[in-house]
Amino acid sequence: MKPVLATFAALALLPLSAHADGLSYNYWELEYVDADVDGISRNLEGFGVGGSVEITDEVFLYANYVQADTSVAGVNVTEKDTSAGFGYAWSLAENIDLIGRVGWVGAKVDTDGFGDYNDDAYALGIGARARFIDQLEVEGGVQYADFSDLDSVTSVGIGAQWYFTPAVALTVSGSYSNDATTYGVGIRGTWGR
Repeated sequence: MKPVLATFAALALLPLSAHADGLSYNYWELEYVDADVDGISRNLEGFGVGGSVEITDEVFLYANYVQADTSVAGVNVTEKDTSAGFGYAWSLAENIDLIGRVGWVGAKVDTDGFGDYNDDAYALGIGARARFIDQLEVEGGVQYADFSDLDSVTSVGIGAQWYFTPAVALTVSGSYSNDATTYGVGIRGTWGR
């Protein structure tokens, strides 16, 4: 089950940050998720919900929940992941931030007839976020998660938000590791932007 856990550990750490110099990071997000995991013949598909809340202009809290399912050879597999943590945003220039994150990831895999598997990890991340024009924000970073029972996972994540109103955006994201590739599309609502 390592590839499944690695996929969603990486996904759970995607774009989450705080307020610095004109970029507002108070938000909620809903997302459709598709994951191509090595060793599993069918992609996992599901949904995620998450958010971020500013504590100060630089410090924030975040939380995410993702659930995705597939069926392989008549066996249903469900992955449920939760992440939470805090971070800090350093302003490099107007509308460009360097972001550091520290958090926890909990992963649970349910397989029909084969039982459940749970593991958790501490997670570290570093990335950047930028708004080059008013409607478009982009972000990316590297995430590391060290699981209690499984090996550690390092992944690269990217994302973009296109604001079709001042407070609501369409989102796309991707996460890439040795074991999996995950894509997401969704909607984000922001306040204080």
